[in-house]
Amino acid sequence: TIEQLQQMKQGQLLNSIYYFHMVSIIGDGLKSIQGILLMTVYNFSLYLTKVSYMLVSNAVRLAQDMGLHKREMYYGLSDSERDKRRMVWYSCYNFDKILCFRSGKPPIINEMDVTIDDEKFFQTKLGAVFSKAAEEMVNENLLMYLNKMCEDEKTESFSICFGYFMTQLTRLETKAYAKLFSNTSLTGKSLDSVMVIIRELTEQLVNWRATVP
Repeated sequence: TIEQLQQMKQGQLLNSIYYFHMVSIIGDGLKSIQGILLMTVYNFSLYLTKVSYMLVSNAVRLAQDMGLHKREMYYGLSDSERDKRRMVWYSCYNFDKILCFRSGKPPIINEMDVTIDDEKFFQTKLGAVFSKAAEEMVNENLLMYLNKMCEDEKTESFSICFGYFMTQLTRLETKAYAKLFSNTSLTGKSLDSVMVIIRELTEQLVNWRATVP
């Protein structure tokens, strides 16, 4: 019945809150971050921006504590473990930027502290599918290969394409915040100069949209 479903939902929510508090204090490696990100997805669907912001804050701090934002922390790991950690970091990074605009709060992640390249990561994954080096695919026609991947019905193919295009969009969001929305971004700028920035960002966004299959 509807009443039983509501009781089940409430019970699961209380259970997840309990474990959230526990992992926020103690932490349990990658699984803790994945669990918090799943709670974030749930809160996103309910438009609970404030709660999502707090969840992502914890996920990012735990991820940084594991060094997921540093290139050197991936050396010596197996391919599957490295990919898993990169995807977790990418999720933290993406949620951070989305919530920056939804909540009006500054992003948690400082770009100057990040030494891994998510766009190159997805290019490398794409190259592995077609047995080509990432640089070779970029020089030939990267969009052609991405379109081929998007035509594939496999979940992994979709994940690679989605991740690549979302990484580019996230970079545009980062530029937009730095140039228009941070507390000091408009200091000393005239209306004309602000309009130039808006036109440039809009053009980049339109160009990005034109490349999405």
